Amino acid sequence: MDQGTISAAAGNQHRHGHIIAAWQLAQSSPHTLRAYSRHLAGYCGWLDARGLDLLAVNRPILDGYRHGLTGAPATVAARLAALSSFYRYALSAELIAANPVELVKRPRLDPDHS
Repeated sequence: MDQGTISAAAGNQHRHGHIIAAWQLAQSSPHTLRAYSRHLAGYCGWLDARGLDLLAVNRPILDGYRHGLTGAPATVAARLAALSSFYRYALSAELIAANPVELVKRPRLDPDHS
């Protein structure tokens, strides 16, 4: 297997491990770190299954991801919050030109329900 094939076959977590690790270090809460890391890993798996690169997605791809999310509105919102956090970090590191999650619709949450 040549280097190009190996690189193409490697998952997003492997290819972009350095930026993922830097983003993880920027998380201030251990609870947030665990939850966000879990959500980002699931998202990377979703991207890998479709042959998409973590740092090359656009809003339509994120809309497709969001459309396929299941679970309680708070769970969906948490997954999107994790991705938005990651992409804000990637934007601040000048790895992407815009946050593709920024305008993705998020579920409405009842402010009186935790």
